[in-house]
Amino acid sequence: MRNLEEVVFVDDSSKRNSANYWKKVYGKNPGTFLIAISRLFLILISKYFPGMRFKLALLRLSGMKIGKNVDIAPSTLDPSFPHLIEIGDGATIGWDVMILCHEFTRDKFRKGKVVIGKNATIGARSLVLAGVTVGNNAVVGACSLVNKNVEPNSIVGGVPIKPLDIKPVNKPKKSAKKNK
Repeated sequence: MRNLEEVVFVDDSSKRNSANYWKKVYGKNPGTFLIAISRLFLILISKYFPGMRFKLALLRLSGMKIGKNVDIAPSTLDPSFPHLIEIGDGATIGWDVMILCHEFTRDKFRKGKVVIGKNATIGARSLVLAGVTVGNNAVVGACSLVNKNVEPNSIVGGVPIKPLDIKPVNKPKKSAKKNK
């Protein structure tokens, strides 16, 4: 189950959808808008920066909480609410992963914290929705839709995600030499 904060917009005077209510989401303060633009800039620069140390420093400046020894391939991390993203020590975020901390529907705005646990792996081109927690040591297969929490030490994949029954590959036994 996703953990989301929800705001319902009711405006009978027009038939606008909820994406038109950014001022209500962010506030009317111009300083808030400038903070949002600077976060977007930091995230866009970091996306294609080859050096991991500098990339992680930029993402931390944007407000993300990122642990030690984290690897993030070029991905799309929510530029509107980066302070709601938390990535644990040793986590790996694959190529072109999208992590969203907010969503607009026709008449609602929802936002929620995304937590990627320690040593978790998110496969390439996966989409992680707002309010989701990926547990420690969990693995999310490539091209997956993470629309609910992932248990620690589990392997999931698919659209939407479901547990995968993957058994470890057995290594062939070495033949014993016969002593004569």
